[in-house]
This record gives sequence, C-alpha cells and structure tokens, in this order.
Amino acid sequence: ARGEFVKKETEYVVRLEVPGYAKEDINVEIVGDFLVASGKVQKTSEPAQEGETKVQAEPTEATPYTEEEEPKAEQSVGWTTAKQFKRQFPLPKGVQREAISANVKDGILT
Repeated sequence: ARGEFVKKETEYVVRLEVPGYAKEDINVEIVGDFLVASGKVQKTSEPAQEGETKVQAEPTEATPYTEEEEPKAEQSVGWTTAKQFKRQFPLPKGVQREAISANVKDGILT
C-alpha cells in the first residue's frame, strides 16, 4: 500500500492507497510510538456447478489454438487468493492519541 504522512496546520494526516480492501479488512492501531495500519483480504472462487465445466487455458503468444491444442476441460474445485499489507508511521511527540481516527473511502485510508 502506497502512503504518505502529511503535517497540516493543526493535524497530521496519513493517507494509504488500499484498493480492493473493505473497511472491515483493515486494522489501525497504536503500537508503542507508531501508528500501524494493516489489512488482509481473501477471496475464494466458486467451483463449477454440476453440469458445468470450467476451462483452464494456457496463454500462448497470440497464436490461436489448433484443433489438436484445444484447452482441456477439468473438474474445478475453486481457488483462493489473498493479499495483505502492513505500514508503520512514527507518531510525532505531542500527538493526542485519543484524537486519532481512521476512515476508508474510495480505496483510500485516511
């Protein structure tokens, strides 16, 4: 997750790009003298339904398949993909820890 730590006139603002993460996938906490933002998202595909066949095709160099090379059908059991991030920002001296808040909107954590 790309991010920045900005000092404004009356506050500090942390912005992290977190596309694909929902609010419930993200954790923001204070650990020692650091603000720690982390997130994890896991998605599972659905296996093929009865009577359906999912086709796994190997990519080629823009060459169409010949009849002998047609993709092979196989039984699908689904798959899982996951991604995660963790970023730490040092808290400046004098920061009011109880005033720290977090919000996620349009793939940006502030």
